[in-house]
Amino acid sequence: MRRKSDKQIKKEFISVLIFGIVVIFAGLFVLTYPLIPATPLEEYKEKEIVISQFDYHGGGRYGASYHYIITEDGERYNITGEYSATQLYDVLSKGTVAVIKYDTNKLLTFINYAEEMTVDGNKIVTYNNDDPTNWAMHIIFGLLALLIGLASLFLYRWEIKHNREMQAKRDARIIKKYGKLEK
Repeated sequence: MRRKSDKQIKKEFISVLIFGIVVIFAGLFVLTYPLIPATPLEEYKEKEIVISQFDYHGGGRYGASYHYIITEDGERYNITGEYSATQLYDVLSKGTVAVIKYDTNKLLTFINYAEEMTVDGNKIVTYNNDDPTNWAMHIIFGLLALLIGLASLFLYRWEIKHNREMQAKRDARIIKKYGKLEK
């Protein structure tokens, strides 16, 4: 058996360490996400638009599915409020004038989201971000992620400790068999 240094063992198990750290941060994010307040409807921008295209984006195998509109100005809005898809297909067509309340996701994507839409005085998309948060699911998944991340860190630590013990036993066997090496 070839001798392995702590540095070699750490290098072999660096992916376990990185996985553990990432999963711990993900668990903390899932646990704290409900604390982030939803934007109240009054803070959304309001705009009158003329619809050029209304369509559906099927997410494919892994992506999200959503309806969206494109205005005559070329702006795109994903529809994120509560709505009936059949009603949208009946009402929205090229040239339809609508009043939307929207916001832009400035964090990562810069996508516009239409939270509320009114056509001819009828609300066809309603705001739904004021629903109460399901804390149970956040707590379950957050704690599960934290446990998996901590288990990964303990595995990393155990591997290094186990390697040191194996090397000490190896050295003891060599000394027992050949005697102590004199310099």
